Amino acid sequence: MSGGARYDARPMNSTPLWSLLARSGFGLPSLKLRQLELLCLGLLSPLLGACEGPAPKRVQVELTPLVLSTAPVKALVWAWDDSNQKDVAKGKVQFQVTPPELASVTADGQLTCQSSGDGKVQASLQGVAADAPLKCRLVDHLEAPVSLGRIELSAGAVALDIAAFSKQGERLSDVPLTFRTRNAQVVRSEGTKLVPLSVGEAKVTVSAGSVEREFALSVVRQLKPEALPMNNGQRINFSLEPGRYELTVKLQSPKKLNAEWRGAPYCNYTGVADEHKSVCVLRASGGVVFDNPAYLDSGATTVSHDGVTIFEVP
Repeated sequence: MSGGARYDARPMNSTPLWSLLARSGFGLPSLKLRQLELLCLGLLSPLLGACEGPAPKRVQVELTPLVLSTAPVKALVWAWDDSNQKDVAKGKVQFQVTPPELASVTADGQLTCQSSGDGKVQASLQGVAADAPLKCRLVDHLEAPVSLGRIELSAGAVALDIAAFSKQGERLSDVPLTFRTRNAQVVRSEGTKLVPLSVGEAKVTVSAGSVEREFALSVVRQLKPEALPMNNGQRINFSLEPGRYELTVKLQSPKKLNAEWRGAPYCNYTGVADEHKSVCVLRASGGVVFDNPAYLDSGATTVSHDGVTIFEVP
């Protein structure tokens, strides 16, 4: 209004009361002014706390179920008001980790695991507190054979014996593993299992948190071709289509065995052992003729697959 008093519209807290008192001086020494400032701050603290609004009805701490690395994760705090409305907590939230050596937490709820173990995180807002379980699983390495070996094509989904371990060598049995394959036409992953699809070799990458490791495996197919007698049952003949094959014959004791690959004479095998193994690539239809293990062991001329396995291999 013209000629009337003018008021400067400023936020009430733009200039603290103790600062105004200090500026006015009152002719007091600087030490006395500082004491006055601290006194005013102490008197106003309850009033400033009331500016945060009413205390929440309840609070809740939300954490990731498993922390798998030292990367910070957010501890999210929810608050419910008297009308039961849920919202992210406003105001100053105080955090505490138990046991304290398990993890550190900043004022804004950024939590960093320091070791593997179980504990809890407590959040407090205006005297209302809640806690959540904290599971730190710091994965240091994965353990499994360098090669996962062979998977038979008809085996279906296969669970692999791979586990995550901490730096102290503790097995972290509740850490989830993820699989991905580089040769999807040979094998695919289903959760923590592998499903063979075709004969071949594949690389499988297993991950746990930020740690991963690559493994090699091969998918093979066991065959049961008709066993045809030759030389009055002293030998056995298998007919085979083009492909790469591995023939294994087991005897009761070391003896000489001959194997002749029809269509691939360069693969012919002769050896003395109790377990014989011969591998060959057939580029056209052919087969393999080998000594009957029953005849070598006991002189029997019965023809069967006993002691004999043949695989199609990569």
